[in-house]
Amino acid sequence: EEFHSTDFSKRGGTFEMCQLWVNLPKDKKMSEPRYQPILNRDIPKVKLLSVSKDNGQCSEATLNDGYVRIIAGEYRNKKGPAQTFTTINLWDIALLNKEQSFEFEFEVGHTLLVFVRRGSVDVQGEL
Repeated sequence: EEFHSTDFSKRGGTFEMCQLWVNLPKDKKMSEPRYQPILNRDIPKVKLLSVSKDNGQCSEATLNDGYVRIIAGEYRNKKGPAQTFTTINLWDIALLNKEQSFEFEFEVGHTLLVFVRRGSVDVQGEL
């Protein structure tokens, strides 16, 4: 079931959503599926770490350069509202300054999936 605002129902327009299905641990396999209505206002927005072209040092970027919306898990000590059975980081990342490089840290042993909705990104030098 999809949920959207009453205002959207009246005006219409583009509606984007992402639905994530995750394989659960054996002891949770028979758990009832659940929908979590997560509103934009409930999703924390966190500044990215930008990498200096001069010295390679990281510093906090401005929100105009880009940001991370944390839907599940955490980024830079901020937690997202989604409840999960397993450790999952689901971030909606906006890279707004095309001239800027950003750095992200991930837990060793975690699997990373980059899903680009618009444009393109270089990941470790590869497009």
